[in-house]
Amino acid sequence: MSAGRHPADPRIAAIVHLTGVAYDAAQIRMASATAAVERLREQILQLDRDLGQRLREDAVDPARIAGADIKWQVWVERRRRQLMNELASARAAQEDARAHLKTAFGRNLAATQLPGATKPRG
Repeated sequence: MSAGRHPADPRIAAIVHLTGVAYDAAQIRMASATAAVERLREQILQLDRDLGQRLREDAVDPARIAGADIKWQVWVERRRRQLMNELASARAAQEDARAHLKTAFGRNLAATQLPGATKPRG
């Protein structure tokens, strides 16, 4: 055994492996949470674009005359409120995922720095 080297300890290897798996899972959770936020943001933007386009149209059409246009605008506002609430929840979940990711990263980094630990993957 050379100076500064420690024999491989299967317990250390197991800790490194488990913290690596937990870190991978936290990364997946974070990616999923971020995708959910982006999906909701895009849905809100699309509603806003559709509403803006409809409001810019000057033509008098049967939907406006029949009052269906107003009903659609009310539906858009309700849907937008619902999406905004979902976005708030998704952002909270994203922050929770970020906190778990930081913890998992720190644990994995610490485990890989234990004497006898193998280098981290990736």
